[in-house]
Amino acid sequence: MRLLVHQSQAGCVIGKAGAKIKELREESRLRALKVYSNPCPVSTDRVVQLVGAPEELLKSIQMVLELLELAPPKGQVANYDARNFDEFNYEQYGGWIGGGQTRSVRPDGIGNMGGPVGYGAAPPHHMGRGGMPPQPAAPQAMQRGGPQLGGPPMGGAMQPGAPPPPPGAFGGPRPGAPRGMETTQQVSIPDSLTGSIMGRGGQRIKQIRMESGADIKIDKGEPGQDRIITIRGSQEQIQNAQYLLQMW
Repeated sequence: MRLLVHQSQAGCVIGKAGAKIKELREESRLRALKVYSNPCPVSTDRVVQLVGAPEELLKSIQMVLELLELAPPKGQVANYDARNFDEFNYEQYGGWIGGGQTRSVRPDGIGNMGGPVGYGAAPPHHMGRGGMPPQPAAPQAMQRGGPQLGGPPMGGAMQPGAPPPPPGAFGGPRPGAPRGMETTQQVSIPDSLTGSIMGRGGQRIKQIRMESGADIKIDKGEPGQDRIITIRGSQEQIQNAQYLLQMW
């Protein structure tokens, strides 16, 4: 069982020098009780994890709730949104990938989370953790309402539902590749979303490059202005890259 508590309330569960959480463990007889030190991504929530038999969990939850009532949240409140699940660092904040390793995707390209809302979600798509998705159709919308990938050339706004440009619309093949087999597509995204796409230390964009086989570049741009993502490769590689990018 995982509970989300405001970061300002975590101290009342832990207690001075860990005294309160030690007391809770002893009284509840749980197999494990842990308060994660890192907040969930883009939120002020921290995870309290409880492991034990159902009757022990019920007793423990009541004890935790009583403590929380004595210490209302202080400061800014930003509830955790499971769409911000970080598949690379979920263990650091107590995220949950669910019982399986798959995530279904509706035809409109918006992911359907595999775990309970607020607890974390399953890793993206039907790939598991390393394989390529099975020939997905170009997604119509970026998750969380972001811009569509595969829209018009740079300089035009992304239009919801716009079809991807035809092969070769933005450029020719790279040296050494069969002519006509590679194309380039460019899309713009809000500057505020760049960090989510890049991931910590650029790890997420590196993973997408590796899994899709596409060459993906994000221009530096000016602070506060839209950033241009350039995706280059075969139609299949571009399609796979689009599919992975929408999962931020």
